[in-house]
Amino acid sequence: YLKHYLEHSYQNDPSKIYVIHNGVDTNFFDPGSTSKLQARKKLGLSQNAKVFCWIGRFSEEKQPEVFLDVAIKLSKLHKDINFVMGGNGPLFQAIEAKLEQIGRPSNIILLGQLENARDILAASDVLVVTSSMEGLPIVLLEAGSMCVPVFAPTVGGIPEFIKNRQ
Repeated sequence: YLKHYLEHSYQNDPSKIYVIHNGVDTNFFDPGSTSKLQARKKLGLSQNAKVFCWIGRFSEEKQPEVFLDVAIKLSKLHKDINFVMGGNGPLFQAIEAKLEQIGRPSNIILLGQLENARDILAASDVLVVTSSMEGLPIVLLEAGSMCVPVFAPTVGGIPEFIKNRQ
């Protein structure tokens, strides 16, 4: 994605562009590093619930409100699904205010700033990405390292990492 963008937007010589993808510490983001049960206990989640998480910067391009809107609708229909949001940014207070307005359902959890994503990913059944523009999000690599399925749009560099149904 980035190489194509640089080639076409700035008429750069393709032979002079090298892409070095991000990486993550696969020892730290190891699926065996934290058990799902321990991670869910830490977050106050039921062992048997389904857990969908959103991790990122609370900003316009990341569209955290899309995840929250879906969580609000589904939380009314499926009390056994938990929705966990972690991160911080300029839209955090707006998301928090929206949760307060609807009475802060117990199955929608807003964590705020994270030291790392490992415990949330370990507790989760699915990572949801809602970005409208993106490079290659580190959280996708972290989820991949932890064998957590990802639901994400085909924007930016995401299709370089995620292949549909693979």
